[in-house]
Amino acid sequence: MSEVIPKRIAEVKWRSEDENLVLYTATDNRIIVLNQTAAFIWKLADGEKTAEEIADEVVEEYENVTRDKALKDVHKVIQNLKSKNLVTVV
Repeated sequence: MSEVIPKRIAEVKWRSEDENLVLYTATDNRIIVLNQTAAFIWKLADGEKTAEEIADEVVEEYENVTRDKALKDVHKVIQNLKSKNLVTVV
């Protein structure tokens, strides 16, 4: 499998709200709310870190999460964000 390097779309505006992250896309006027874990992944999607590196940070941040589970979750979140045009994959 080739390396997946997610990168936030620059035009997407975002702000923290409680434990969630609220994203706003001006191009199609959408509001998307991410839960705490998805928000953590979103913030790390800087176009430099691979999905594997992000998964390592998820394991460090959240107790009782295995590396395998973290990697699966990271790929799932990235795919979901990509399908909504919120990230690209470099």
